[in-house]
Amino acid sequence: MYKKIAVTLDGSPLAEKALPYAVKLANLLNTELLLLRIADLPPLVSDNVDHELEAIESAEAYLKSVEKVISDSTKPLFIPAERLQPLVAYGKPELEISEIVPFEEADLLIMTTHGRKGLARLTQGSVSSKVLHQINIPVILIKPENLKEEIPLETLMSSLTSFDASEVNILMTVDGSPESESIVAPTVEFAKKVGAALYLFTVVLPPMPVEMGSVSTGYGFGDEAEKMQQQANEYIKKLQAKIAEQGVKVVSKVSLADPAAEIVQYAQEIQATMISMATHARGKLGQIVMGSVADEVMRESHLPVMLKHMPSNKETNAENSLAGATN
Repeated sequence: MYKKIAVTLDGSPLAEKALPYAVKLANLLNTELLLLRIADLPPLVSDNVDHELEAIESAEAYLKSVEKVISDSTKPLFIPAERLQPLVAYGKPELEISEIVPFEEADLLIMTTHGRKGLARLTQGSVSSKVLHQINIPVILIKPENLKEEIPLETLMSSLTSFDASEVNILMTVDGSPESESIVAPTVEFAKKVGAALYLFTVVLPPMPVEMGSVSTGYGFGDEAEKMQQQANEYIKKLQAKIAEQGVKVVSKVSLADPAAEIVQYAQEIQATMISMATHARGKLGQIVMGSVADEVMRESHLPVMLKHMPSNKETNAENSLAGATN
């Protein structure tokens, strides 16, 4: 696993903010790096062959300029040119990315959550959302802190990323369902490759708030909530033991609270380098809808987030999860 990383670029400085992470991870994981640029024209000229050829030539020239910068060995962060694979395609970005990345046998995709602005037909944010639901590999989404700040690529490649820390800590959340555990295997393998500590986290949403008159006193901690927390503790300890067998340093924690807020807060406490989670499911432990949680975590945290689209129950593959040992 992790032989080739793909990163999508749309020609904008915002999309380029994914490049330091992509190069850093390609070096840490010792993989090839696929630079993917989709030449996408507005509908009014998309049927014009001359415009199509012009767009492709422009995209190819752009990737050559990117290659030159990120393979510059005089920069603190670079990748050898022989491990770079530039690729230009023409069409709808979400469709082309979803088809090309698996075809090129990439096992990790890196994208920013925002890209082109103004008259562009699609923003990178909407593209990333559509791609995430059509692709069966982990996707790391990078949310640039300053969306309006356009930093030259040469400057970006001289800056630090979250993976430059002396300790790499990954916060991985699961909700108790086999579907949510689709993120476990790729995260464990990632942690092993980069020498990261793994913080395994389950947040149980209590049944209902306790109210006294018109004032809410927070979530209840009655018998039902205590039972849910006990079940979560038993579940996560089994999963922790199975992960530890893989040679990964792993810590586990269960919390009874609002899921997204608790995930963001715990990530801050442990100085997480990255958050890892699946995108949707309704878990057994507290009936948390992880899709909405993932959305909120992306909004509230500026950490890279590794996401994997959850398959349905019928599609869940036991080989992609360590769930079998936890049941």
